[in-house]
Parts: sequence; structure tokens; C-alpha cells
Amino acid sequence: MKVLVAVKRVVDANVKVGVKSHGTGVDISNVKMSMNPFDEIAVEEAVRLKEAGVATEVVAVSCGIAQSQETLRTALAIGADRAILIESDAELQPLAVAKLLKALEWSRKMGKFSNYEYRNLPGFDMKAFEGANQAIPMKTLVIHCFDPRAVEIPQAVADHFEDEVYPGEIITDENGTRVGSTATLFATTNAGGRAAFALASVAAMDYLFDVQNVVVVHHSFCGTTTLTPELMIEEFHDHHHADISTLFDHDSLAIMDFEESLNYDIKLLRSSPAVPKHVKLYGFFYEISTGKLTEVVRDIPA
Repeated sequence: MKVLVAVKRVVDANVKVGVKSHGTGVDISNVKMSMNPFDEIAVEEAVRLKEAGVATEVVAVSCGIAQSQETLRTALAIGADRAILIESDAELQPLAVAKLLKALEWSRKMGKFSNYEYRNLPGFDMKAFEGANQAIPMKTLVIHCFDPRAVEIPQAVADHFEDEVYPGEIITDENGTRVGSTATLFATTNAGGRAAFALASVAAMDYLFDVQNVVVVHHSFCGTTTLTPELMIEEFHDHHHADISTLFDHDSLAIMDFEESLNYDIKLLRSSPAVPKHVKLYGFFYEISTGKLTEVVRDIPA
């Protein structure tokens, strides 16, 4: 455990101070400055925690003018391992100091790529976030197989609904940063394009966007028609000596009949708490050689 101790530069406790001639504050010019006595006690206690093996490091932090380095040197002399100065010429109030300390501690926890996370951007408030539809007007999520022969499925779905924009255009700001897209349709892929393996994506998309449609597409000559759930589990056990029989929904491991699999997936989505009740659900069969898309099932809320 690391201990962060905030220390403040104040007028020495043994110095008598007077009021400025114009009565606007305390006159501290040419007076001895020291660490706040209570902060000194805090540093000493932190050092004792380290000596007792409870803490691994003691870090002293001060917010203020450059002369606050003297206060930090005192903390190091007491036993602090490191000292950090957040330099500011402003007269910092307690709330401002608290925010600076929070920002400092947050930055210490950040990883190599944390600057690329929205939650770490200045001014971003996760609790106030209301979705990204203003930047990306996504409304339809397509679930299909990752088979490269089926790569045209999202475009086929977009053409079928006619009012979709896919793949859309990337929107950049004046600095060239990618800030949005005109696409209204997204795709998520997995083996067979099964709904059970896409539930987390549906829930995430509902948080990020105003999802209106979820479309499941199964395609001709899919690799999951070469096996049965039982055969897959058995073969995996024989080759890797691992039991995966309880890890997955058995009925989603293979496509035994296209109409049955699509009806199964739509019912699974409708019954799942991860899928909002207002979302429209569609199931399609896609023929990979001709590009023909055939609707098999739909579930439209009343």
C-alpha cells in the first residue's frame, strides 16, 4: 500500500503575524514559513506505517508556489520516500486542492494507453454520459458469422431495410481526429452468427446508442453445419483434454437446421434481459453465392 500525504506551507507556528495595512488579509511577507504542524504529524504517522510493514511507500504532495519545495524537503527529512509539487500561483481553496489530489492519484493509476480512454478526458463525466448517437447515429446491430465468404452480409441487410447508412463516412475534426461516423448499422461476428454469443454486444450497444433493431443472419454452407454440439465437445476434449460441455449454450454450438436456428436465436434474444423490450428482432438466411437475403422470422413489439 502506498500512502499519499498532503502537506501545506504555512506561517511558522511560533511567528506572530499582523494584518495588512489595507485590511485585506494577513501580512506574511518576510516571515518564516514551515509545514503545517498537523501535516507533519500525518507524515510521521505514514512513516510509522511503512516501518510497521503496512505501507510500502510514503509520497508527500504539496499544491502551491515554487517555495513549497521547502515544505516537501521537510517531509523527505522526516522519512517520506518521494515528494511531488503541483505548482500554482493561485490562492487555492480546499475544493481546488481536493480536485488536484484526485487528478494526481488518478494519473498514477493510468496505464500506457489511458490517454485514449474517454473516461480520462478532461471534462468527461461518466454519470452524465447520455450515449454517442450525436456522433454516430447507430440504430441497427447485425449479428452474423465471421466466415470471410459472408462479409457482404451487413451491406445486404442495409440494402434490405433501405433507410440504413452503411458503411458510412468517417467524420473528423479540424485536427484530423476521428470524432464520428454517418453509419447507422454496425455488425458483430462470431462462429455461426449466433445470438447467444452476442448478448454482451447488444447490451453495450444499448448503453452507447439508441438501438432499434437487432438482426441475426445465418448463411449457407456455414462451418457450424459440419458438426453437432456433442461432436464439438467430444473432439475438443480428445484434442485438448478439457471439458467445455458446461461453458456454452449447446443449441448455439451448431446449426442443425437454418429455420430452427434462426427461430431459436430470435426467441433467445427476446427472452434475454440484455435485450430491451422495445427492440425489433429479425432473422434472415443469406445465400453466400448469390447474395440473396431471405427473411425467416421477425419479432416486432406491439
